[in-house]
Amino acid sequence: MGTAHRFTILKERLFLLSLIGCIAIFAVTAATAATAATAAVVARTQERTNASSIQRNALSIGMPQDEKLLLHPYTPLNLVVRQPLEDFEPTALRRRKRQGISSRFFAFTAGLVAVVCSAVTFVVLQCARKVLFPRLFGSLGRRALSNSFGEEQRVEVCIQEEDGSIEGGAEGAGARVEGRPSEEAGEARALEALEGLRCTVTLGVKAVPYLPTDNKAYLLVLLFTVCAQELVVYGVYSTPVVELERQKTIDLVLQVGWKALAQLDSRARLSDCPRNAGKTLELVEQFRTPRPKWNPQSLAVEASISLYRIMQCKDTLEHLQRWVEISTPIPAEVYKHAIKIIGNGYKANYFVYPLAYTKEMTRLQSRYSYLLDELAKCTEAALPSQRLDEHLKEQHQQQQQQQQQQQQQQQQQGVQHLQHEKHLPSDQLSEDIAVPSSALQHREQHATLRGGAVVLPPQPSWPYPAPSHGT
Repeated sequence: MGTAHRFTILKERLFLLSLIGCIAIFAVTAATAATAATAAVVARTQERTNASSIQRNALSIGMPQDEKLLLHPYTPLNLVVRQPLEDFEPTALRRRKRQGISSRFFAFTAGLVAVVCSAVTFVVLQCARKVLFPRLFGSLGRRALSNSFGEEQRVEVCIQEEDGSIEGGAEGAGARVEGRPSEEAGEARALEALEGLRCTVTLGVKAVPYLPTDNKAYLLVLLFTVCAQELVVYGVYSTPVVELERQKTIDLVLQVGWKALAQLDSRARLSDCPRNAGKTLELVEQFRTPRPKWNPQSLAVEASISLYRIMQCKDTLEHLQRWVEISTPIPAEVYKHAIKIIGNGYKANYFVYPLAYTKEMTRLQSRYSYLLDELAKCTEAALPSQRLDEHLKEQHQQQQQQQQQQQQQQQQQGVQHLQHEKHLPSDQLSEDIAVPSSALQHREQHATLRGGAVVLPPQPSWPYPAPSHGT
């Protein structure tokens, strides 16, 4: 878990640095464009100023200082002024006018682009400050552990966390949320949550053999991560009674977890998930030592939120037991929806600062209700409940038929034994008469049928031989 988490953090930091670098380059480019536009406008203004000064100088040179001296009417003006006449032609004046207009338009466009770039840069930096930095560097106010696994399921940056369908059910779910729980109910809910956590781990381990090979270890990682998160919560917000149950839960998680990892086949061990699951169990072992000071004030709120998350995971795993009971592989689509529900248990508290109890429960209920509905639809499509019930009935009928066949075989054996006794010869019959009563009782026991009816040995139709008297 640690290696994957560090690699993810490094990757996100590099992405953030590259994003900031691109923004900086973009801003520098915009500033350069604006500067170039300003310089172009200044240059065009200077050219126009120089042209006007040239015209004034030419006129002052062309006009004689002495009013009595007249120029020849056919003398070219460029010979007098010693300047070319191209700058004074109408086409040149129109060209300079168009260049001035284009320069002003270019400057306006560059300024507008610079303003837009600055606005985009500000929005991106604000988004990164609110979302990216907390994900990279964490916060003490977070309820959940860092999302080390299932990175493909994380919410994208600056995108709303809930889908439109989930947001639609938020209002209905918010009406069912009760008020802030009392401090007296905190301990009871914490004990119930820990009991549910133990049941969740047990049900999850039972479902592992019926999952695809590539997904067995991933489910274990997910379960152990949820357990680690909840055990940390109850290590911080706890009481002496809750601490006893927490230690009991840690013992069960470690015992069941290491046993489940040992039972994975060689193909499932090829991925990094078993190694990550082992590291998570080692982390759970380190959570045995609680904080030196108890904090029961917030136990009621945290226990209520934790209990709700654990119960949803437990219900989902109980839903998978329908396939476990009939020893049938769990369909892939059902497994994917179940993983989404279980994974939501440890990435539910995504924000840096915890929300208020009512808002948090409203958000959780809307999300879980949507995911559970999707799981129910997928289950009906994959394996209808009627088919499961029919399969269970068929198994029950097969068991009854096997029991009836065994009873019939035992009855036939009893009848054959009685028929064999009927055809015994007379000399053997006289010997049987002389057997002790214990032997007769033993034979009667052999003639007893499974149904409870006792069949006594048949009495011979001929009279017993009279005892011989001496002559």
